[in-house]
Amino acid sequence: MILVLLFGFEKLLGNTRFGGEENQSVRHIRLKENTPNIDKMLSPSDDIVALSDSLENKPYSFKIDQNGFIFPSTTHQQADKVIAFLGGSTTECMYVDEDKRFPALTGTLLETNSGKKINALNAGVSGNNSMHSINSLLNKIIPMNPDIAVLMHNINDLSILLHEKTYWNNNDHRSLLVTEDRSIKAMLKQLLPNTYNFAFEVKRKLLGDGNEFENADHGNKQPRLSNEKILSLFKSNLDSFIEISKANNITPVLMTQASRFTEKPDEVVMKNLQNLEAMGLSYPEYRSLFIAMNQVIRAVALDKSALLIDLNQAVPQTKEYMSDPVHFTNRGSELVAKIISEKLTPVIAH
Repeated sequence: MILVLLFGFEKLLGNTRFGGEENQSVRHIRLKENTPNIDKMLSPSDDIVALSDSLENKPYSFKIDQNGFIFPSTTHQQADKVIAFLGGSTTECMYVDEDKRFPALTGTLLETNSGKKINALNAGVSGNNSMHSINSLLNKIIPMNPDIAVLMHNINDLSILLHEKTYWNNNDHRSLLVTEDRSIKAMLKQLLPNTYNFAFEVKRKLLGDGNEFENADHGNKQPRLSNEKILSLFKSNLDSFIEISKANNITPVLMTQASRFTEKPDEVVMKNLQNLEAMGLSYPEYRSLFIAMNQVIRAVALDKSALLIDLNQAVPQTKEYMSDPVHFTNRGSELVAKIISEKLTPVIAH
């Protein structure tokens, strides 16, 4: 009975709108960033803990400044150098201690090594792919006048291109364009977020968890993109990132992505890849694609004379450094900060 009422109420609100037909929706470009001006203690969910084997289950400080960067960011009013880090959750480092998240720690190490004042901006956001980062570069990074922009992408691009077959999709969470709903349902979601989220949570628990890609318009209905097409689309974005950076007097840096995708995967890796069969992929095929994506990063950096930081080669593929296939532990993040700071020290010396 509760389920029927929830469905009926949601349907009614979703179809009831303010104003005429012309006012039903407005489209805009999605700036996929963490909500500015928040200060929270976040603990990993049971699902996240279950899919890892070295994640410390505790609250983590997660503070976002007024520009959507993860704290600490603009630690100096007048910095000698500004470095922006762009990527997905592996750059965001939500479940890493605040002082050990590699973007901020890189800034600290560079200050120690160089004696210069460094602002390190962490623009990593869970689920972001390279297209989201290009949008962030254009609309929020460039105005900060950074000297260096560091990009790390692989798995999120691979995921969106495997599931949606294009960067330009209608996925509720990762689309590049957003249609602003003007239904009463949408208004209530904005005005009474806690009440709306509670009702949504009840519905979710009654129906069970769903894959965010299952209800996308494209989903798995279309044939999977060829490996060549996936790599070509990814390469185009890397090229764009470098050219946009250079055009704005920003030194671009590309990083490969570290992983635990070994030839013989452990249990945690396979737990995180349970949907491979539905996509018609074996683990060796998926691993080969991930490796190829990193190789594209290396090739583009070489072709465009951009600095490359090869984390894939430098970070051990063990649970001490990554708590699941790709997310860093404290120890992993500290190692990454050390690697990056050593590579960037000569760059910031100029």
